[in-house]
Amino acid sequence: MEVTGKVVMIGGIQEISEKFKKREFVIETKDQYPQEIIIQATQDRVDILNGIVEGDEITASCNLRGRRWESKTGDLRWFLSLDAWKVQKEEKGYQAEDMEPKTEDINGDLPF
Repeated sequence: MEVTGKVVMIGGIQEISEKFKKREFVIETKDQYPQEIIIQATQDRVDILNGIVEGDEITASCNLRGRRWESKTGDLRWFLSLDAWKVQKEEKGYQAEDMEPKTEDINGDLPF
């Protein structure tokens, strides 16, 4: 699954236990009704956010993860998370060569 949009928040690395660490970030989608989606990178993938800053346009490749949790009183709850395994920064803007008219466009036949 891929989520594309603007980064609105990047959290710090959280060490949950000796064996588990995560880093959360939020992407605002470009849909007709934009959504703010929280995604996490875990373990050795917390570093995939290095070089990404708030405001960057990115595509995050993720796995959808679900798990069940039972409280001490027997209540059941289910949790859902998006685990990122790849983050790619989107290129913005135009190259200078894309902005200049081509010679054949200037000297070509006029359509009228």
